[in-house]
Amino acid sequence: MHPNLKKKVMNMSIDKKGAVEGIFDINEVCDTLVAHCEMKGYTMDEKDRGQNSDPPNRELLTYYDGYRYISDYYKLWIQYKIQMSGRDVEVVVDGKKKIMTQGKAELVVSTYLQEDPYGKRDASKLAKFFINLYEWVHGETTFSQNILIAAGDAGELVKVFKQACGAKVY
Repeated sequence: MHPNLKKKVMNMSIDKKGAVEGIFDINEVCDTLVAHCEMKGYTMDEKDRGQNSDPPNRELLTYYDGYRYISDYYKLWIQYKIQMSGRDVEVVVDGKKKIMTQGKAELVVSTYLQEDPYGKRDASKLAKFFINLYEWVHGETTFSQNILIAAGDAGELVKVFKQACGAKVY
């Protein structure tokens, strides 16, 4: 369960994971993931960061949390953990020497859907039925569509993570 939520939320997807071994820039990977989430409309916040940068070894463990409103009745939360470890290596990128990290990187993404974040809806089952019927008839996003949105966002984030770490993604 998402720690910041006091209302009922539903875990939308089993944790999606991505792991990569190779050469990458730790800070660039983190910035790329945050930028991608913000481009999708999420308001992101770094919750915790533990970093050990004693050359030549580097380690990072960080947690990010974000949300976006899909409509007045749905709020989508995304939460991810990045764990990276490796050692410094000198690499030539575009003709310039750059210090990067050679090692392992892992991302774990969870998504949550919060119904009625503003407390506007009647909670009875009959009211939910009519609201869902109304949303379906008028083309608004329904609960099941939001499940697909959440799963897609989590999958995209794993793909962006792998690309930022230099892995080939098809």
